[in-house]
Amino acid sequence: MFKAEDIRSGYGEVVVLQGLTFNVEDEIFAVLGANGAGKSTLLKTIAKLLPLMTGSLAFDGGDVTHVPAYELATEGLAFVPQEHNVFPDLTVAENLSLGSLIGKRTKEERLEEVYDLFPVIPDRLHQKAGTLSGGETQMVAIGRALMQEPKLLLLDEPTAGLAPLYVDNLFAKIKEIHETKGVSVILAEQNAVKTLAISNRAMILSLGEIFTIDDSENVNLDMLKEGYQI
Repeated sequence: MFKAEDIRSGYGEVVVLQGLTFNVEDEIFAVLGANGAGKSTLLKTIAKLLPLMTGSLAFDGGDVTHVPAYELATEGLAFVPQEHNVFPDLTVAENLSLGSLIGKRTKEERLEEVYDLFPVIPDRLHQKAGTLSGGETQMVAIGRALMQEPKLLLLDEPTAGLAPLYVDNLFAKIKEIHETKGVSVILAEQNAVKTLAISNRAMILSLGEIFTIDDSENVNLDMLKEGYQI
């Protein structure tokens, strides 16, 4: 589904990712690490919002190293950033409609799937997205991404700042998205325990380098402490 080969990326002349090589299959692939480890930088690099300094990216069997972000979206990659992930001045319905501009099936069919996944959304359709709670905002952001009919979904800290009830529900929905819709997921998260419970494999980043990649069931507390340098 996706492969990164020796990628380096960062901000200006500051290098954050130090030569990462990994692949993602039909799975939920967790990206774990302490603050500053490079999780968000990695997802932004994959989504082509940050330029590659070196290395290559392959997606769905093709080389996308030099493919721009908008074209990558049409090929089946959707990114939900941690912040500013909805258009606050637009209604929920308008936010979802923007996602429907990419994809082949009818807008109505895709909307019904989003409503089934997030039953609260139909009651918020005419509400400005900027007035929603944190949990509702994440539902709309993920719903809009799913309207694109993605093959690969990038989620950057989707549960950050959410109440515990929303956290548990969102993790369950992420697992459901993968299992019922066949969407591969790269999930960057601070909540290691809950992320490991729903993911197939996990990569621990440490200061922009890969500390380890292993099946999630094999990642234990000692590995997390060493990778997080605590």
